Amino acid sequence: MALTATLAVASLGLSGCAGVYVEQERPELPEVSASQEVFQRLVRNDLSVVDSLALIDEKCDKCAALAEAIDTHSQERADLLGGLWEPWDAGVPEGAPTPPPVPAPVGTWAELAQFLVESGVDDLNASVQLEGDDRLSVASVAAGRIADGFELARAAGLSDADTSAWFTGSSNSADATDSPDATNSSNATHSANSPEVTDSADASASDLSEDAVDALANAVRQWDCAAQLIPFYTASENQKASAVESRGRAQVQQLLNLSVLVLASDVPDRRVPSCVGTFEKAAGDSDVSELDLIQSQLTAANLELFAQHPRLSVAGAQPLYTDSLSSSVLIENIRYWAGYSTVPGTPGVRIVDSAELNDGSGATEPTEDFGELTTFWNPNKGD
Repeated sequence: MALTATLAVASLGLSGCAGVYVEQERPELPEVSASQEVFQRLVRNDLSVVDSLALIDEKCDKCAALAEAIDTHSQERADLLGGLWEPWDAGVPEGAPTPPPVPAPVGTWAELAQFLVESGVDDLNASVQLEGDDRLSVASVAAGRIADGFELARAAGLSDADTSAWFTGSSNSADATDSPDATNSSNATHSANSPEVTDSADASASDLSEDAVDALANAVRQWDCAAQLIPFYTASENQKASAVESRGRAQVQQLLNLSVLVLASDVPDRRVPSCVGTFEKAAGDSDVSELDLIQSQLTAANLELFAQHPRLSVAGAQPLYTDSLSSSVLIENIRYWAGYSTVPGTPGVRIVDSAELNDGSGATEPTEDFGELTTFWNPNKGD
């Protein structure tokens, strides 16, 4: 049973899209769509990661242990988005334009961790100009690279203060959410009055649209389910809380604070009394750990919120990572997951081949349900 979004991603087809040369005219590159431009941006960033991994010889056993997984994730993400476009197969003609180059590789593990996170956040922001499954695919690819960066940063011994500095323009410190006693979060600070909310880039705009209210209500339901379930799978048998349990407590508090904040904005309360029984039944059909399954479903919910309303903001909140509530919540979710285990290369989505969906040989959802996310409390229904 699929507990994440089913996403069909077709190849860009740019490999056969060569440059154009007209006699006595300057060679030109063909025009490509906005989606293709953004996809190629992500491909270049992931291939830069591959180049860096081949270059770094700095001693770090934990980092080296992650290198193969990061390399595999980066290659998979680049292939998923169509691979690198090389328009001049027979060599670049004199004076011909070329696509932007692959970013230069970096030489240390810390620099690579920073590039993974910063380029992922930049690419997440770039997805705002796209729509539908294109935005969803770019957001998942960007989130996967961010997760690789957080994991590598931890392996390289970087502190939360170090990684917080990568998010420019943030007035908060991310280390509070990972500390055992954390009770505040990226969205915990808000006014006592019902805050103004908007799905525009301007946080002072008018109230949320009906679609945005509905999306937030669905997200709160899933945040609350995650908050119910995480303690079951992070609790320690020892009297002293383990690092996993402490991290679980901090994440639960962040989700509860976030839910309270959003519900205070007159968003309908669709939380359910208990998600445990239904989740346990669904988890029994999965071959991944329960905690990874919770984080995957939570990521799917946050991806859906971002894909529908990437500029969502709540006045009075102080997001840690970006000015958008939906993207900041997604990044925070990925950061916690990276602290528990290795995050998949494209978290929150299940990639299937388009041909499988057309002939029904490998799909678990019909074609018209692309991007439809199941829920914790009723995994067989998306409403």
